[in-house]
Amino acid sequence: MKISKLIMIIATAAISMTILIASANIQDEKAAAADNILVGSVVDASDYEGIAGAEVIVYDTEHTATTDEYGTFTIEGLEEGTYTITVNAEGYSSTEEEVEITEEGASVEFVLEAEVK
Repeated sequence: MKISKLIMIIATAAISMTILIASANIQDEKAAAADNILVGSVVDASDYEGIAGAEVIVYDTEHTATTDEYGTFTIEGLEEGTYTITVNAEGYSSTEEEVEITEEGASVEFVLEAEVK
């Protein structure tokens, strides 16, 4: 009876260690995947409120994003280097900016002017 309890304790400890190691590996993979990410926001020049539904395009690549309800976006999978980013939103003038992506990624804010009708 005592031996079976000991075996259960050892088995439980082994399973716990396996879960901890797997969890650490997942965290490392997530951290590595966070590299080379462009995060940013698109805001209205008049009040700096986020613009939802703006299209963010990384020129000469297939990378694009659409801003969320707060005007924020994330683009993953970029190589290190300098990219031209174009932003379009209905009712606003388009803008274009050069952004440097490093191994740590980059963060940028685009400020759009409302189109005059």
